[in-house]
Amino acid sequence: LVTLVKLATDMWQSFGVSQQQATQALLPLLRGTLNNIDNVGIPHCLTGPIARGDSGTIKKHILALQRAAPGILSTYRELGLQTIP
Repeated sequence: LVTLVKLATDMWQSFGVSQQQATQALLPLLRGTLNNIDNVGIPHCLTGPIARGDSGTIKKHILALQRAAPGILSTYRELGLQTIP
């Protein structure tokens, strides 16, 4: 989990956000996600473009990562593939 948060803050830094700001912005999301996993289980708490089947948003994410954080792109793709139910 720590490694995933580091990757997320690295990505935010590539967009000009400090690591501290990124961490503070992500903490509520992380806490909510862990709470949802505890309360309803992994299959029922997935949200976001993959859960919605929103390929347009996923394509935008990939394009943004190609420009700003290409080193994270392969991880984004692999995590996305592992997320698909």
